[in-house]
Amino acid sequence: YYVLTGEPPRRGKNARDTMDLAARGWYAPLAERRPGGVVPPDLERLICRALAVNVEDRPASVQEMIEEVQS
Repeated sequence: YYVLTGEPPRRGKNARDTMDLAARGWYAPLAERRPGGVVPPDLERLICRALAVNVEDRPASVQEMIEEVQS
């Protein structure tokens, strides 16, 4: 997320607010934060999975993410 936007996915008014946003799974959509607003749909889906609140919904490893990007 940060590499594509230059910003963290969540930024609250303070640390507690930021942790609350993370616990709720909220983050600013990539297209809103990315200069030019264009993110390939497959890449955006992968990033959304990586930011999922539930561990079971996230890629299990970096290797899994690499394989997804390469496919």
